[in-house]
Amino acid sequence: GNRPQADIAAEARRYDSVGNPGPVFQVNQFITSSQRFPAVALLPDDRFAIAWHSFGSLGNDASEASVQVRGYLANGVPYGPEVQANGYTTDNQHFVAVTATGEGGFVAAWASFGSSGDDNNSSSVQARRFSLDLLFADGFETGTTVRWSAAVP
Repeated sequence: GNRPQADIAAEARRYDSVGNPGPVFQVNQFITSSQRFPAVALLPDDRFAIAWHSFGSLGNDASEASVQVRGYLANGVPYGPEVQANGYTTDNQHFVAVTATGEGGFVAAWASFGSSGDDNNSSSVQARRFSLDLLFADGFETGTTVRWSAAVP
């Protein structure tokens, strides 16, 4: 039969160096629908990035599934809002993986049903590179200037 599907939040818990658990915290800010299949990467200075599959988005992806990312300081405090990783928004994005880069940022990669590139099959693999602070992604400014120390008019 058809069972109703409950919404699921993306939650995380940090552990100290000897394995003692810290408090559970919610990762996602978009709360309208389910958040699933998280992936985590350890970044320099014990910062970390979490990526996940979201049914919906605070960004411009109105399709059923998008890929979201969020960065955290070593103490578990987020250093920015969740950011939509996928630019192609016509269909679903699934199965995200995330890894640190040598420059201090991270790369998120995922399966995409469709592509804005030349892959006309039913699925493709997409990726996006992020800087450590999530402010600049792939060389383009995203987010706000809240974390800037100065701005030149």
